[in-house]
Amino acid sequence: MVQFVGFLLLTFGAAFASYSSYNNQRAEEESHWSYDDQNDWPELCNSGTRQSPIDIRTPSIEQSHFSPFIFSGYSERFFADVTNTGHTVRINLRNDSKVPTVEEGGLPGTYALDSVHFHWNSEHTINGRRYPAELHAVHYDVKYGNVDNAITHENGVAVFAILFEISSEDNENFNPIMPVIDEVDDTVGMTARTDQRFSPNIFFPRDTSGYYRYIGSLTTPDCNEGVIWTIFRNVLRISESQVSYFTNIQSETGLLTENYRTLQAVNNRPVYENISPLPKIHQRLVY
Repeated sequence: MVQFVGFLLLTFGAAFASYSSYNNQRAEEESHWSYDDQNDWPELCNSGTRQSPIDIRTPSIEQSHFSPFIFSGYSERFFADVTNTGHTVRINLRNDSKVPTVEEGGLPGTYALDSVHFHWNSEHTINGRRYPAELHAVHYDVKYGNVDNAITHENGVAVFAILFEISSEDNENFNPIMPVIDEVDDTVGMTARTDQRFSPNIFFPRDTSGYYRYIGSLTTPDCNEGVIWTIFRNVLRISESQVSYFTNIQSETGLLTENYRTLQAVNNRPVYENISPLPKIHQRLVY
C-alpha cells in the first residue's frame, strides 16, 4: 500500500503541461505532421520531461506488487470500425452501451477502452531491443466521461502496450480485422466495418500480471503528458504476412513503412516492474 500511494504521489508531482484535447491524437487524420520531421512537432514534444516512448532498462527498474487487473467486458464480442488515419490503423469498437473497463493493477480509477492502434516497428524498446510491432489499447478514466476530457487531467489516460514477435503462422485471432485493413489501406481517413464480431481480449496476452509501469505521454502530437503506461512483458504473435497489411498503409506522403517515435529521455522517472506469479512456461501463453 505504501508503494502504491508513493507511486500516485510521484505521478502528480509535475504540472500537466498541455490543455489540448485528445482529439489531437485521435484526429491524426486532420493534422499534417510526419514521422520524418519529429523535430518540428509541437513544443511540448521537444521540451517535455515525461515523454514517451522510452527504452526500458530492466537492471535499473524497481520491483512492484500491484493488485491484479480486473477486466470487465473484454470477452464480449463486438463489431468494429477500422480507420486509416494516415499515421496508423485505428480500431474503435461499435460497443453501443457496453464499454470494456479495467481497474486495479495500480490504476487510480476505473478506465474504459476507447480505441486500439498499431505501430510498426515497436515504439518502446526493452534493453535496447526493438520489436516488430506494438499495439496500444487507449483507455480513459470513466469519471471524465470520454478520452477528450480525460487527456486534460493527470492520470486521465492509461495506455496498455503489447509487443509482438514474428511467427511463422498467422495469428488467427486477428482474422476479423486484417481484411478490413486491406480495404482502407489506400485512402487516408477511410473507415470500414468488420464483418465479424470479435472480443477485445485478442489484443492482450493471456497472462497480464507481468508488466512494466511508468508515467509518460502520448507518442504523437501534441504529446500530452501524465499518461499511465503499462507495457506487458508477455508478447503476442504475428506473421510477416500480417505485418505487411500495416506496411501497405498509405499516408499523405506515400507508404507508411514504419510509424514509431524516437526514444525519449527517462529523466530519472521511476519505472516499475510487476512480476507475474506464474511460472515462465505459462507466461508465454498468448491469444
